[in-house]
Amino acid sequence: NSFLHNEWRRSMREHTPLSLIMLDLDNFKACNDHLGHQMGDGSLQLVGHLLQSFCQRPADLPCRFGGDEFALILGNTDRDAAQRIGEEIRQAINDLDIVVANNIQLSASIGIATYTAEQLLEGEGALLAAADAALYCAKGAGKNRSHCASC
Repeated sequence: NSFLHNEWRRSMREHTPLSLIMLDLDNFKACNDHLGHQMGDGSLQLVGHLLQSFCQRPADLPCRFGGDEFALILGNTDRDAAQRIGEEIRQAINDLDIVVANNIQLSASIGIATYTAEQLLEGEGALLAAADAALYCAKGAGKNRSHCASC
């Protein structure tokens, strides 16, 4: 959260957009239940490395948000770019082709929020809440999809 706060402050100061991508691994419980916790941990590490590969600048930061949730903070990234990156991440996780049980594949639901410098006045908590709400919209729409918050 301190990194998000610092990026929020920088975006405010430089008047640049700030994007946050939240992702939740679909079917992760089945991965742990059917393949074991060691395989589950390995899957989390794979996803972490994959997210790192999408970081093009020193200010881009992937982090594990808890359990099977991850976040990617993208400073100076507009909505279109964040949406493209989110969809590329979702497809890359599908391409890992981790089958957990009975043709159930590990996939990701992704929520994306981008705030302009003016919207950042609401605070970094509002950006986090918007990305989280978008994530749950993606999950509610059937999982394995990305959804942009209408900020």
